[in-house]
Amino acid sequence: MITSPLLLERFAVLKRWKTFFSGTSLRSYLWGIGVCLVFGGGIYYFFFTESSTTTTTVQSMTTVERGSIVSSVKATGSVTFVNEQQMRFNQRGTVAKVNIQEGDIVKKGQIIAELDKTSILSDIRQAELAIAASSLQLEQLRNDNEKTVLDAKNDLATSQQKLPSDIDAAARSVSEKQTALEASKLDLEKQRTTELQNLGNTVQSVLTSSEKLLDSFYGVLTRDTSARPSQGNYDLEIDPLLFNDYAIKQSVETAYLNAVNAAMTMREQFGDTIAIQRNSAILMQALSDAQELASNIYTLSENTYDLLRGATTGTTDFMVSDLTTLRTTVSSNRSTAADLINEAETAQANLAAASEDGGIPSVTLKTKQDAVITAENALKTAEENLKVLQTQNPGTLASKQQAFDNTTTGTDIQIRLKLNDIGQKSAALSKTRKTLEDYQLKAPFDGIIRRVDFQVGDNLLADTTESKYIVIENPAFLIITVPLDQVDVVRVRKGMSGSIALDALPGKTFVGTVDEINPTAIEQSGVVSYDVEVKLPTPEGLTILSGMTATVQIVTDRRENVLIVPNLALKHEENATTVQKASGETVEVLTGVTDGRFTEILSGLSEGDSILSVNVATGQSSSATTQQIMRGLGGLGGDTGGPPR
Repeated sequence: MITSPLLLERFAVLKRWKTFFSGTSLRSYLWGIGVCLVFGGGIYYFFFTESSTTTTTVQSMTTVERGSIVSSVKATGSVTFVNEQQMRFNQRGTVAKVNIQEGDIVKKGQIIAELDKTSILSDIRQAELAIAASSLQLEQLRNDNEKTVLDAKNDLATSQQKLPSDIDAAARSVSEKQTALEASKLDLEKQRTTELQNLGNTVQSVLTSSEKLLDSFYGVLTRDTSARPSQGNYDLEIDPLLFNDYAIKQSVETAYLNAVNAAMTMREQFGDTIAIQRNSAILMQALSDAQELASNIYTLSENTYDLLRGATTGTTDFMVSDLTTLRTTVSSNRSTAADLINEAETAQANLAAASEDGGIPSVTLKTKQDAVITAENALKTAEENLKVLQTQNPGTLASKQQAFDNTTTGTDIQIRLKLNDIGQKSAALSKTRKTLEDYQLKAPFDGIIRRVDFQVGDNLLADTTESKYIVIENPAFLIITVPLDQVDVVRVRKGMSGSIALDALPGKTFVGTVDEINPTAIEQSGVVSYDVEVKLPTPEGLTILSGMTATVQIVTDRRENVLIVPNLALKHEENATTVQKASGETVEVLTGVTDGRFTEILSGLSEGDSILSVNVATGQSSSATTQQIMRGLGGLGGDTGGPPR
């Protein structure tokens, strides 16, 4: 039944027109049709325009009922094919064969193009000749081995005559090695002192940087440009526009107070003297405190970021751009805090290595330690050589046998080196032969050739401005890659379903599943995101091309047959969420997931309870001009108006 007075008036006008035309002749009908054509446009305009929309917010009672809650994340990305590959030659050269053309269907392993192989075949031949030459040299070394050993025996007599002078030289070598060892030890100790000084500077740097971060957080949370209080009252007055959840607000205040207390404790305990501290135990404690301070600030960063998600914008005092600036600052502070944690942890590891055996010291300290070990080994070798010379009997068979063995070992080493040379050249030859594979392009999978950028005779060596490809794809599946921020990506799991809408196909929605979550972070302007791939079977009868824009909504949680209430019925207080019953009683409730309009109730209410909510109603009213014209049109009926008879 129509109850609107305005609509009743309009239908009454139409009825009078109907009555008017029911008693006219054919000529009058034709005349009436003309009149309708003339005035129809005006009637449509005033009938369906010239209205104003009003919005009214009222409180009303609503009933707690059971229903479904679906939580999701939404992002926009681009389309690629699952098996889409741009193939290009890894080896530049002149194209000799192109065995396919655009649109051809190919099988996996099929050769689709080849480069000219004249040059690489020549390289292979040269490598084969080099191996042959080295083989001849090896044979010559083996033939000369007997003569070399005989020469060594002849030199033995001369060496025996030089024994006294050799002993003096060995003694001098021992003295030199002892001096070198002492110098290495002194250099190592100096390096340890330098390392400890650097660690002290690290503690000082972490403390100073942390205090600056606390200043930054104070400005973000209070939206006050005044300096952070350094003494007295350390209470944090968070701007009310920045939060709507008192639990998160309290966690931010606690994290802030913990960080302030940690910074004050370090400043009081160490002050500015930590940079000159050389006591390993004190430095280790200071580094541990610095790591804890940086961790507190990182926690403050995480909590503050969560707090800003409930910020209220849209006022002249706090716009969306202001919130974006604050979030950017918090993200930057969080990255800095993470760097400070890593810096403190690395410094602790370096300190442990510098003060304890078995640690992993810095590169410089390890070099100094290696120098000491080398000097010790050199001294030991020199002492052993001196001992051998002092106790050696030049005429003994053992001495001659040792010289012979040494000579034999030397010639064997030369032979092994030549064998190694042949092995290296053979490996290089095998690698060059394997490079022949780079002169061919083979289909990596069954698919369709979509694009061919080159033809026979093209010199790819000259194409330095752009790369030329053969594009092959398997259109059975599509991948939509979307970026999700670090808050949303933790809610997504592989295998979750998501709806997909393509800009190129308005009105159509497809269903895909999460196929891959890339763990590599992408950071832009201090904001971290992760690429998520959603797999979609290619719809039949539709044209979907790689690169098209798509919007994906991934369902992250679904609750069926649970108690739900409108979000507008919930009141978030400092430590609890409450609703008001029909009786006027305010009760605390425990909430679950939300879809933005409704929220799951875990406890505190029962199905059928009546609670107070907020409703937003909209309506339309015609303008006075429209109503006046409609009244005028009503005068066309009766005996005083209408077309001539």
